[in-house]
Amino acid sequence: MVGVHAPSLLFVVRKYPPEHSGDGLLVHHLARHLAALSHRVGVACVHPGEGEPRPAPGVQVLAAPRPAAGGLRGRRLALHARALAAVLGPRRWDVLISMGGDPLLLPVLLAARGRGLGVVHRTSLVGSDDADSIARTRAGRALLGTLRGVDARIVCVTDVFRPGFERRGFAPERLEVLHPGVDVEAYRPAEAAEKDSLRRSLGLAGDPLFCFVGGVIHRKGIDLLARAWPLVLARHPGARLVLVGPFDRDSAFFGEVIATLRAAGAEGSVTFAGPQADPSPWVRAADAFAFPSRQEGFGMAPLEGMAAGLPVVMTRFEGLSDALGRDGEEHLLAELDAPSLADGMCRIAEDPALRARLVARGRPWVEARFAYPALAERLSRICAGAAAR
Repeated sequence: MVGVHAPSLLFVVRKYPPEHSGDGLLVHHLARHLAALSHRVGVACVHPGEGEPRPAPGVQVLAAPRPAAGGLRGRRLALHARALAAVLGPRRWDVLISMGGDPLLLPVLLAARGRGLGVVHRTSLVGSDDADSIARTRAGRALLGTLRGVDARIVCVTDVFRPGFERRGFAPERLEVLHPGVDVEAYRPAEAAEKDSLRRSLGLAGDPLFCFVGGVIHRKGIDLLARAWPLVLARHPGARLVLVGPFDRDSAFFGEVIATLRAAGAEGSVTFAGPQADPSPWVRAADAFAFPSRQEGFGMAPLEGMAAGLPVVMTRFEGLSDALGRDGEEHLLAELDAPSLADGMCRIAEDPALRARLVARGRPWVEARFAYPALAERLSRICAGAAAR
């Protein structure tokens, strides 16, 4: 327990539930646990656009109206104007927690420095806001200079990001690593009866049933999965695959994926569930989890599969970290090609000892490293240091 003198914290993040996204959902959970540690917590965000923001007890949501036009840039402008107003407003905060590599953060950071706030800046999950990527533009270099100027503590999503910040003049003692979190209660293993019930309610079947969670896009390797899937069906005709996440039915990429499945006679065995506010029931209904990604900032979805007690097969994507576990112990690794991915999926289907080992070791790995209460405790200590600078 941190105690009654815990510093007050203001997060700045564009999305917030009920608009689910990696960083928005992360902030939602961290804010809840930080409030339980006696921090006063605020979240500057953009109104989700559907429903109302759902703050946890003890968390104040400062939502900017969602702009009617302007797209992503309009939402970014709205967010940072709201954050600036919060920093300059009558209610004082001790620490600003910013995220990502958006140069529009610059005036917010300058205002925080002027008001004497400590600054904690966290890289996001997308992998494009490491220091080297930010520094490719003049505005990005100005952002990095401002972060150095306000003596920000940099919280990297993975060790992979640390060297880039050191090359850009950030002192090693100002760099921290805080992994993303997993809601281990939501992603809990389902016993056989509950799994059957989930499948009936979601209209799913399959022996085995594989699940993927993420966008149906090239970076996520769905074309690779589409080529691998017929090879899996050749060995396991009763297998089924459900993909949970957004897709553009009219895009050329989605058309290519469907064409690949259709040409192999495999289209009927694949369900595109679309985006789900809560993907956890879909994951818990499955027998195994497949993750064919090419590149990730971290890779949260496999950890959620592991937490749900599923054996996980994933590719050696760019950005893969040892934090996700060990090949053959907590998960199974495949190369970035269809035959290797298909073979990994079939090995999980065919090898009971391998399945049992992955399941037995996967969830404890996640619980020990990614459960939100422990992450909030660590972030609390980082923020206390920033407030005391």
